[in-house]
Amino acid sequence: MQTSSVAPKAPEPNALPGGSPAPGATALINSPPPQTSKIVSDKNVDITLTTTSYQGESGKKNVTILKIDTADGADDIHISKGERGQLNAVINGKSYLLPAANSDATAIAIRANKGDDTVRIDPDVMAYTLIHGGEGNDHIQTGGGKSQVYGGAGNDIIQLGSASSYAGGDDGDDTMMGGTGNHTMYGGNGNDRMYAGYGPDSKTSYMDGGNDDDLMHGGSGHNIMHGGKGDDQINAYGRSHIYTGRGQDSVYSNSSDDVVYGKRSDHLGLPFGFKFIETVPLPENAGRKAIDIEGSPAFKQRVEDDLEFYRGSPNSQHMLNELDAAAERSGAKVTIMQDITDAHIVVPPEGVPLEEWQDPTIIHDGVRGAGTTESFVTYNPVIPREASDESRVFLPPTTTLYHELGHAYNAATGSTFLGNTEIIRPDGTRTQEPNDERQVVGLETASPPFDFDNDPATAPTTSNPYPLTENALREEMGLPLRKSYGSL
Repeated sequence: MQTSSVAPKAPEPNALPGGSPAPGATALINSPPPQTSKIVSDKNVDITLTTTSYQGESGKKNVTILKIDTADGADDIHISKGERGQLNAVINGKSYLLPAANSDATAIAIRANKGDDTVRIDPDVMAYTLIHGGEGNDHIQTGGGKSQVYGGAGNDIIQLGSASSYAGGDDGDDTMMGGTGNHTMYGGNGNDRMYAGYGPDSKTSYMDGGNDDDLMHGGSGHNIMHGGKGDDQINAYGRSHIYTGRGQDSVYSNSSDDVVYGKRSDHLGLPFGFKFIETVPLPENAGRKAIDIEGSPAFKQRVEDDLEFYRGSPNSQHMLNELDAAAERSGAKVTIMQDITDAHIVVPPEGVPLEEWQDPTIIHDGVRGAGTTESFVTYNPVIPREASDESRVFLPPTTTLYHELGHAYNAATGSTFLGNTEIIRPDGTRTQEPNDERQVVGLETASPPFDFDNDPATAPTTSNPYPLTENALREEMGLPLRKSYGSL
């Protein structure tokens, strides 16, 4: 999404760090303010209850947020379904009745803090869960609702459940296991073991080993595995697209359908007929001339992991090179900031009213604009885009960041299309889609063809150069192509 607006500000710390309790929801402007009360406060735990309203895709939604905060020490936290549809918690042997329904309208935020903690969410608990293990060697198991898990410092064990999930191992030698649902896992720092796990054939797993020497195992469905930095061992299973990354890596597979983006120096134990695309990662500073990251140390590390993935991705290498080239020519900078929503934002110079600003990012009468020297990308690094229908399309957050960087490329090079393109929906109705969005997705537009690379030898196009499109990255990763801007 692209907008012209005032410069964004760094977000205030969320009540639920890492994202909204209802992904994709926005607060209702005319709704009552959130009501918060402390329902338990003893030597064992503090529990607060917040009720609020959000505007989701299907309309107004009332949400209950339970925050469970334990003291330092080795805690044992167990969340289960009660007999009357409510939720129960047993914390260090003491039972607590939680006044919230067992549904996706309930969010549970657990902070276990320091200590070797155990957190268990039963499989039939459907609440949205956010779990921070804190410092220590923690064991965390999620349930049947969507979840976010952060292991914190220490050698953690994280087991994901049956719904869409995100897990960050953070510092330490972690063991991370995917459940039957779609998931995104980032190992972070440490020698991690990552298992995609079993499930339906429609399942998608995205795994990034991060720094150090990791062991990765694919699982059911479609696996996208990035070894990251370090000497990694990657064992494919199911349908796998593998990025070995930096280091001397080993890849093993028994499927000729797998695709490996790697180096000639990697050890490859692959069957006859496999597809190997030689990809030497760009230098570790690629992208840094153009891109700044603002946010917490954890957010900066998380975005750095995405940039490292791009450095070893054939199409994404073009994006980083183009952004750096624009920075060298004109000083064009892109600042990536943490937010609940994903967007690319261009702002007028200080002191220039928005209504009087001549947008330098736009193509006028076939002539590119001067280009902007500053733009912003807001990024939610944990919430994927996924379909609610039987297609089960699941897109890890890094694909959304790539889309927004496509807008940043157009802004820096003055190559943004104006206007709309009329399309026909699957149901036969007609609608208009913004050309600036379609060009970034990689779809044809109604705009006159444009010479993006200033090379007479290449034909002008009505969308971005292919490597600089969302669909190029999707195809490379083995994900379904986006057929319209209004679809997944």
